[in-house]
Amino acid sequence: MYANTHLGFVAIGVQLCLCYVTFLAFQRTPIERKRERIPFMALAFVLTSLYILHAVADSISYSGMMISQRQRRIELYLNRPQTAKRITISTAAEVVTSIIGNGILLYRCYVIWHAYLWVLIVPVLIYLTSIAMSILYLISGVSLRALASLGGTPAAKAWGTAWFILSVAVNALVTSLICFKLLRAQGRLRGVLNDETVQVYTSVVAILVESALPFTVLGVVAGVINALGYQVSSAFDEAWFAFCVRILRFLFPRPLCKADSLFNLS
Repeated sequence: MYANTHLGFVAIGVQLCLCYVTFLAFQRTPIERKRERIPFMALAFVLTSLYILHAVADSISYSGMMISQRQRRIELYLNRPQTAKRITISTAAEVVTSIIGNGILLYRCYVIWHAYLWVLIVPVLIYLTSIAMSILYLISGVSLRALASLGGTPAAKAWGTAWFILSVAVNALVTSLICFKLLRAQGRLRGVLNDETVQVYTSVVAILVESALPFTVLGVVAGVINALGYQVSSAFDEAWFAFCVRILRFLFPRPLCKADSLFNLS
C-alpha cells in the first residue's frame, strides 16, 4: 500500500507534465488544424483528470487501511459506506480511462487502415467485449486491486480479470497493426522519398512501441498476478494504469502529426 500510494502521486506529476507538453504542441498547431484536434486535446485533459481522481481516491483508501491496521480496526473501516464509494470511484475511473485509451488507439488504427476496414473487425470485437466485461466488473462492485484484501466474489474476480486481459489484448493488437502498416509504408517509400521523410515512420513506430510495450507487459503481468490473488498485484496494477494514461503521449507528437499527412501515400 505504501508503494502504491507513492507510485500514484509520482504518476500524477508525470501525467501533468505530459498534459502540459500536449497543450504546448496544440498551441503550435496551425490554426486551420486546431479545430480538428480540439477533441483530442479535451480527451488528454479528461484522461489526466480521471487518473488524478483515481489516485486521490486510492490514496485516501490506502491511508485509512494503514491507520486501521495499526489500530486493529481494519474490518470496521472496510465495511464503511465511504470506503466502498471511494473504491467504486477509483475502479470506475480506471475502467473509463482504459475504454477511452483503447478507443483512441482504435481511431488511430482506423485512420491508418481506412482502406482495409476488415482488418479492424477483430480489434473492434475484442474492444466491445472488454467494455461488456468492464460493465459487469463495475456492477460487481469490487476493485480488482482490493480483491486480495476485501475477499471479492469469484464472479467479480472473473469479470475483472477478463476485462483486464481483453484491454491489454486490444492495445497489443492495435499497436501491432499500426506499426506493421507504418513499417510497410516506410519500405515502399524508401526509394521515392528523402531520408528525412522516411525517418518520420521510424520515429512514429518508436513512439508507439515505447508507449505501448510497457503498458502491454505490465498488463499481462498484472492480469496473471491478479488472477492468482497475490497482494503484490496492486503495484503492477497501478503501474499499468499509469501507462494507460500515457497513451496521450502520442496524440500530438511532432512525428505523428507529420505522418498523418503521409498516410494517403501508403
